[in-house]
Amino acid sequence: MSRIHLLLILSVGLMLTRVGFGDPQSSPSTGLKTIRTEVADAQAQFYRAQEKLSDEQQDDPEVDRLRETAVRKQREGFVAALQIAQAEPQSDVGFEALEWLLLQAPTVYSQPAGKIALELMVKHHAANPNVGRAVARVAYFPPYGLPHDAVKEEPTYRPGMDLLEAVAEKNPDRAARGQAAMGLAWQAKRAYDFARYKAAPDAERCKSEAEQALELIVKDYDDCLYLSMNKGRPATSTLGKLARSELFDLRHLQPGKAAPEIQGEDLSGAAFKLSDYRGKVILLVFWASWCGPCMAQVPHEREMVERFKDRPFALIGVNGDGDKAKALRAVAEHKIPWRSFWNGPDGPGGSIAGAWNVHFWPTVYVLDHQGVIRFTNLQGKELDGPLEKLVAEAETVKRRQSPASR
Repeated sequence: MSRIHLLLILSVGLMLTRVGFGDPQSSPSTGLKTIRTEVADAQAQFYRAQEKLSDEQQDDPEVDRLRETAVRKQREGFVAALQIAQAEPQSDVGFEALEWLLLQAPTVYSQPAGKIALELMVKHHAANPNVGRAVARVAYFPPYGLPHDAVKEEPTYRPGMDLLEAVAEKNPDRAARGQAAMGLAWQAKRAYDFARYKAAPDAERCKSEAEQALELIVKDYDDCLYLSMNKGRPATSTLGKLARSELFDLRHLQPGKAAPEIQGEDLSGAAFKLSDYRGKVILLVFWASWCGPCMAQVPHEREMVERFKDRPFALIGVNGDGDKAKALRAVAEHKIPWRSFWNGPDGPGGSIAGAWNVHFWPTVYVLDHQGVIRFTNLQGKELDGPLEKLVAEAETVKRRQSPASR
């Protein structure tokens, strides 16, 4: 064993000991394995305890303690894994440490390790054929998840784009290139979404660029497996399937387009259709009991249902709980009076959310009384004005169509 390698082992071992991982004499490879195991174990203990709660949003001292332990272990693990990667960034163990860090996205971006790991991966492993899994994760969860045109100067965001661009250009592995190309296509679509939201004059140009990027995926990477393991995106999904969903979104799920039909069962098992509510303004909300932001919206949603009572308005949910019993408990405990489609036993990966290309929960659509999409992803008080205007328009149309008005 060389003197340099011995010093590396000792320095990594001492660092691991300082943050509570392993034996100071262990090798970097063993140290990394210890980090991953202890972080995973702490997270698993927290998730198991949380699953036992009747309501995942309720306070419980033991669950809070396990959450804090899991967060601390992960934060310390980021520091320890980055030390290993920085010591020998070109080595196999250096790559494994960087891969593990980036597979923790987006959480890792809140720590200095996130930006540094992206930079090291670009510098040393853009052409590594094994980089696909990490790239797929970064593609789906780029730093801050913002359109690149809007954050050109953002120092933490740029390394994420650098990694996608470098892998798409340099990597010899088709699947790895495909993950990067999919990430760039997603970013092009996010740029369009942002431009449309801002009513920017170049919105149509951004839309065309997004369509071209997605069509390239279908053409060149159609059969490549999507390598990330995101909730709701099974490992059997292909890049072509994902790209087609995004193209459908661009062409059919934008404001001004007629909303696709939804047919299914509510949480009690009764069949119904979205079009059953034609003539009413519809607030369509994709929600789940495991989604903290979803449940935080419930009080305001109840207020809106009461405010528009006896007026042409309906709030319709699409529930993403794979366990229907959990959804029903949430309905009872949070006093949710509106009807929800059940997305099925695959939870967020079910057919309704898939057809509507839902990536994030909650996702919100506002449909007018004719079933046309008018707004997407307004939240909280942002909904009040648009809904009042659309409901008033529906009432005016209804009065004009009534026999008494003729």
